[in-house]
Amino acid sequence: MICVGSDYKQEGENLANFSSKDGTAEKAHGGDRYSLRIPSNEVELIHRICADCENTIVDIVGGSAYVIEEWKDEASAILHSFYSGMEGGNALADMLTGKAVPSGHLPFTIAKDENDYPKFLFPGEKTRVIDYGYYHGYTLLDKEGKEAAFPFGFGLSYTEFEYSDIHAENKDNSIEVSLKIKNIGSFDGKTVVQVYAGANGDHPVKLLKGFKKVNVPAGKEIEETVTVYKDDLKFYDEKAGEWYLENEYTFYVGQDSADAMNNKLTVSV
Repeated sequence: MICVGSDYKQEGENLANFSSKDGTAEKAHGGDRYSLRIPSNEVELIHRICADCENTIVDIVGGSAYVIEEWKDEASAILHSFYSGMEGGNALADMLTGKAVPSGHLPFTIAKDENDYPKFLFPGEKTRVIDYGYYHGYTLLDKEGKEAAFPFGFGLSYTEFEYSDIHAENKDNSIEVSLKIKNIGSFDGKTVVQVYAGANGDHPVKLLKGFKKVNVPAGKEIEETVTVYKDDLKFYDEKAGEWYLENEYTFYVGQDSADAMNNKLTVSV
């Protein structure tokens, strides 16, 4: 197993000077990362170890997404543990030994290339400021027809789930999206049901509007409902200065933003 990623200096944390054990002063500078990739010396380490050991697990430590195309196919498994604190090692050991079953899902999109993300320009750089609105992450990839390396909401488990009988009920103030979830593996596990919605016109293909994390015992099937409130479906009209509902929405249901494209429902509101 290899642990790679970033520390406080690379993440742009703004901390005061302090002295390290070897007597040299270290300081983190406020700002953003200079690169969206793992440091090159750590990438070289991944290449070398994966070449010698085909059963290598790579654990990424860091606060946000990394572009990992250059090495992701060499590892047998990849974990993103973020900054998991003093008990992070114990939690990681529990997952690797099967005492716990992974159930986390990405809160961001991992793109295949840096150019798949919007080009962020900041006021302090003497450049014009761009307002991206809705279009960043999975909404930008949807708009441009690009595929993510790992889509928003992606997450694996030691078991697998099947979604079926997906339907929606239009109520006064909400849309109730219901479905059956079956655990088809041999481990008890948790899945995150994700409900996205989109509408015709100058809008994103879909936006996350509801989700629910549910536990499903091995071999069992349960029914669940995710409530999407109509107020959360509204768009803002800048000219009129008011929020409004479209007449019709398409709902997408799945285990991540890409998987959800396989299950579509059209609802008139």
